[in-house]
Amino acid sequence: MKLVLCRSIRDGSRGRMMKRDPELPVRKSVMLFPTIERMAVTPQGRVMTPLLCRLRYMAYLPIFLLSLLPDLLKSFLVKLVFRRLRSLDHSTVLPTVSLINTGFSPFISANAMYMASQEMLEVLERDNTTINQNLDKLVFYYGETDHWCPVQYYQEIKKDFPNGDIRLCSRGIRHAFVLDAGKEVADMIVEWIRGDLQTWNTCPHTQSNKAPTWPRPESCVRTSGIKL
Repeated sequence: MKLVLCRSIRDGSRGRMMKRDPELPVRKSVMLFPTIERMAVTPQGRVMTPLLCRLRYMAYLPIFLLSLLPDLLKSFLVKLVFRRLRSLDHSTVLPTVSLINTGFSPFISANAMYMASQEMLEVLERDNTTINQNLDKLVFYYGETDHWCPVQYYQEIKKDFPNGDIRLCSRGIRHAFVLDAGKEVADMIVEWIRGDLQTWNTCPHTQSNKAPTWPRPESCVRTSGIKL
C-alpha cells in the first residue's frame, strides 16, 4: 500500500501517474493546494506567466551574481525576504541557501524557469476522468488565500464531485506552507489518514513506547504494508 502526499504542481504529476498506471497500489493520495487546472489565469499566474514566458532571460544575470555572494550574506538576504512570515521555520533557511548555491547556476535556472513557463501554458483543464476513477483515493485541500488555486476552483470541483473528500483550509495556511506551517500540516494529515495507517499497528516499532528511528528497518516496512 502507498500513501502519497503531493503539493501544488506535483498534484498534477501524481494524477498523470495514476492515469497511466491505474493498478498502482495507492491507498490514499493527499493533494495539498493542488495546481491542477488553469494556472495561467489564476491571480498569481497572471503575474508569473508573462515574466516566465517573455522576461525570464532578464533574470539570468542577477541570479548568477546572487550565487556568488558569501553564504552568510545569502542567509541574511533569505531571512530578509522571509521577514513577513510571522512564524518562520528557521530550518528552511539553510536549505534555501543550499538551493541558491546549487540551483542558481545560469543553466539550472534557465531550465527551471523554462519548465515553469511550460506549466503555465500546459496546465489547462482539470482531468475529471482520472479524478472520477480514483475519487475514493483522493483528498483535496484548497487554501482560502491561495493565489495559485483560488477558492473558485475549490467551489467548482466541490460542485462537480460532491461525494469527494474536498476540503477548504480554515487555518490561514499559505501555499508555501513548508516555510512556517510544515508541522501543523503534517499533524493535520496524520489525523485525516489515521484509518489508512491501521496496518501500521503490526509494525514492531509501534508496539513500543520508543519512537522509531529513520530509516526504518526493511522488515518493518514489509510488515506494515506501507511503502515509504
